[in-house]
Amino acid sequence: MGKDYYQTLGLARGASDEEIKRAYRRQALRYHPDKNKEPGAEEKFKEIAEAYDVLSDPRKREIFDRYGEEGLKGSGPSGGSGSGANGTSFSYTFHGDPHAMFAEFFGGCTVNVPTLDGRTIPVVFKDVIRPGMRRKVPGEGLPLPKTPEKRGDLIIEFEVIFPERIPQTSRTVLEQVLPI
Repeated sequence: MGKDYYQTLGLARGASDEEIKRAYRRQALRYHPDKNKEPGAEEKFKEIAEAYDVLSDPRKREIFDRYGEEGLKGSGPSGGSGSGANGTSFSYTFHGDPHAMFAEFFGGCTVNVPTLDGRTIPVVFKDVIRPGMRRKVPGEGLPLPKTPEKRGDLIIEFEVIFPERIPQTSRTVLEQVLPI
């Protein structure tokens, strides 16, 4: 028997789109390799991304609901027919990057970066920002000494300052969003 994507996300069949999103958010945060260092966490993170990829796409979900993983992979309900919904040929293999899916799901952020020459540059980040992370913005640094009409690269390094205390109202919200 193939994978059960509903079970991977901890859902019952027939879950709503909102329940699928909530379950992915909860599981992806719990098993993200930057947070969870237990053996097998990265593999579980990949499984969660694949489950979300299937269940969040109406066509893939319909085929999975009717034929299971075998139907998605092209072997069909009787092994070898390769037919998906409405008799159309369908073959699915997860080639996605679970980290990119995580970044896309949780969205990026825009940081207004001040420069030494008094400008402010909005820079969009799709990655999860970690302390000490560096990013280069080509052509947005200071003017080059020998050719002042050209600019060097701007290097951004993140210093993340964590609060020493968190108010109880914020703790409650964090406990609902983040797995313990």
